[in-house]
Amino acid sequence: MADLQRYFEQFNGTIRLAPFDENAELREKRDLLLTDLRANLAANVPPFESFNQGSYAMSTGTKPPDGNYDIDVGLLFKCDRSRYPDPLVLKRCVFDALVRPNRTVRIRRPCVTVEYIEDGRVAYHVDLAVYVERLDRLGLDLAVGREDTPPPQRQWAQNDPKGLMDKIRTRFAAEEAAQMRRAIRYLKRWRDHCCQAEGPISVALTVGAYHWFTPQLDLFTHRPDDLAALKQWVGAMLAQFQPASALMQLRLVVPSPVIPYTDLLADLTVAQMNKLLERLQTLQGKLQQASVEPLPERACQILRSQFGPDFPVPTPGQTGKTVTAPYIHTGQSA
Repeated sequence: MADLQRYFEQFNGTIRLAPFDENAELREKRDLLLTDLRANLAANVPPFESFNQGSYAMSTGTKPPDGNYDIDVGLLFKCDRSRYPDPLVLKRCVFDALVRPNRTVRIRRPCVTVEYIEDGRVAYHVDLAVYVERLDRLGLDLAVGREDTPPPQRQWAQNDPKGLMDKIRTRFAAEEAAQMRRAIRYLKRWRDHCCQAEGPISVALTVGAYHWFTPQLDLFTHRPDDLAALKQWVGAMLAQFQPASALMQLRLVVPSPVIPYTDLLADLTVAQMNKLLERLQTLQGKLQQASVEPLPERACQILRSQFGPDFPVPTPGQTGKTVTAPYIHTGQSA
């Protein structure tokens, strides 16, 4: 059996998206947008505080294969839902403050999205989730609805983004937490390579790790064993598929660990859920094949079929050399 940990860590270094405190360019873009928003909101709109959310806040981000960077920011306005019975009114205030010739601004169901175009393509986009305070302090209220959403279906949805981020960040400590973050990145890149738009959303994979990931060490070296950890996690997810109807349709339920405790895969259709099951089964089979393959170059080729061309493959007979950049352990395994 080949020792593949170095190649997993090299893969992580290639796809890892640095958090804001390490990524000056994206931090600058976020801050410029927030400064612009504060300067141009109507005078009657309450002040807001911003906070990072999503993969940046949890340090689980991956570099987007298409180059379209996704920045998730929460806007918490200092008022409660009674100030805006129709949540779309507040979202329109954010929209109006941000419209500029060099941007595309859209009101989407869960957020306001600002896209920046460079050289004819979307270079990055910022998703601004609009929240207000709750009088009971049980999380926040999220503005949900688009322009074409009928007024009865526009709503303030109880949500707890900060509570979710805290749970993910404190699930494990030190190296075990770093291994979980690496595993989440691997599964995100697998999703991008094998599932594309039909795959599970990133938060579902992240919460899936919260529920079912167990850190794994090599029995001999006592170093992290990312391949074993992936096998365990994928196997645990496969074991969670349960009949969900009289037709015995198998579904994977990924419950949010915070309010509103919803199933994060509820939007997947029957066909999409079937494909997810098949692709996870294929992934588990390939992970098993790689785990027993004695030649690292063959094992890495097997893994590349699931994780894409960024997964390194050593030159046959020269395991210190790879077809990508040579492995350098930087200590940045998180």
